[in-house]
Amino acid sequence: MKNLIKTLSVSLSIAMLLFVFLLGCSRGPNEKELAMLDEARSAAMASQEKQSDCESEKANLEGELAQKKQKLEGMKQEQEVVTQRLAEFGN
Repeated sequence: MKNLIKTLSVSLSIAMLLFVFLLGCSRGPNEKELAMLDEARSAAMASQEKQSDCESEKANLEGELAQKKQKLEGMKQEQEVVTQRLAEFGN
């Protein structure tokens, strides 16, 4: 019985030491992993910048479109006035 307890105790101690060693001595990222992380970070920032540029361009184009639609309405009204005057002039 003493041998069993002693063997179990030693086995448990060794298992605990191995467990602590494996968890406590985890390796950090290597150069390649750090480079990949920096590359991914740069790509994400570039994508965000491009998205911002595209949103700005979209806003500018929507403003331009609104101005052109307003100008078109003004020209349609002017065309109606000219058409009416021509019709009156012809009578």
